[in-house]
Formats: sequence, C-alpha cells, structure tokens
Amino acid sequence: MNHNPLRPLAAMLVGFATPCVAQHAATIQVLHDDDDGLVEPGQRVGLRVRMDWAPTAVLFYIGGDVRATPNVGQTTNNALGFTVQPGPGNILDPGVASGASVLGVEVLSGWQPTFGATPPVDPWSFGTDFPLLAFEWTAPNEPGAVVSFDWIARPVIPGTPQPASPSFWVYPSALLQPVPTTCFGTTLTVVPAPGALMVLGAGAACRRRRVWSA
Repeated sequence: MNHNPLRPLAAMLVGFATPCVAQHAATIQVLHDDDDGLVEPGQRVGLRVRMDWAPTAVLFYIGGDVRATPNVGQTTNNALGFTVQPGPGNILDPGVASGASVLGVEVLSGWQPTFGATPPVDPWSFGTDFPLLAFEWTAPNEPGAVVSFDWIARPVIPGTPQPASPSFWVYPSALLQPVPTTCFGTTLTVVPAPGALMVLGAGAACRRRRVWSA
C-alpha cells in the first residue's frame, strides 16, 4: 500500500477554514530564458516556475500543472528547482512531461508549527523567487505556432476539502490557509529557421533548380 503523507492531515483539515488575511498574497510566474521569445524549430529553451509570497507565511502545499497551449513541441528534464532532504512527511514530485506540458507537480513541505515555533529555514519560508520547477522545451517544426505556458493550480489538496492554490501557514497566528494568488504565464513563438527562408526564396526564384544535394 502506498504511503500518502497527506492522509494524517486530512482529519485536521476537514471542516477547517480560516479567513484569508488581506495583506498576504502570492504570485506564480512561468518564465523562459530566450532573449526575444522567437524560437526556431528544434531550438531548446529553458523554462521555470517561480513563486513569491509574504515572508511571514510558510509554504505548506502547492500542486498543479504547467499547461502548454497548443500542446506542441516536447518538454524534457523537468525537475524541482530547489533542494531539500526528502522525508516521510513531505511530497516532492516534479510531475510528468506530456508533450509540451508538465502534469502533476506536487509539493508538500511536511512542516507543521509547534507551540512557540518560528518559521523554518529556507526553502519553505523563502518568500522571494522560490524556484518551484524547471524544465526544457524543444520547439516543434511548426513555424507560426504561438505556444502559451500557464500554471494551472489544483482546486483542492488531494484527500481534503482544503483549497490548494497554494496553502500556507500564516504567521504570527500560524493558521493554515490558502492565500490570494495571481498567476502569470509566458509565450514562445516558433519562426522559420534562416535556412528555411533561403530555401523558400531560392525555390520561388528558380523552381526547377535543386538547391540542396542529398
């Protein structure tokens, strides 16, 4: 039987609801490392998902997908962007590549407050530019395609009714609650390779001439 670290918390979370505190908020951004967002077929681009939140909140859970629209090209090497020692109380799942998307990303810190405790050390209280996920995407041979990458959060923590977009321990009260979260996606546009443009031009000027030899 598979061990689910969320199961012991389900009883605590059932029926548990606290009002969101207005001054606490989070942002999730999908970013790429290409200079201008214009990529050629076969070009590989690095993408990452970063989070920012108030320093008085400690990450408890975040889960979701990076959805590519349209789902063209190929994602590889998806991995969590931070390093932490795995333990029985946490989940560290970088998801599964599916075309250009990454599905099923899931992170449970496993940290719970105790009486008189202060927020833990990084990464769970990182607050600024938390590196949730990194992956690479190879552009398809589809010039003109405009591919959007967006973070789609899970609506609830699996096995509980607790909203999961994402959830934090909020200090000084140490209440577990979701916080208002704004998500920003990114786009990449596939353009013809320079060689392809030359071939097209040569073909137009002299249709019967064979430009490239086998």
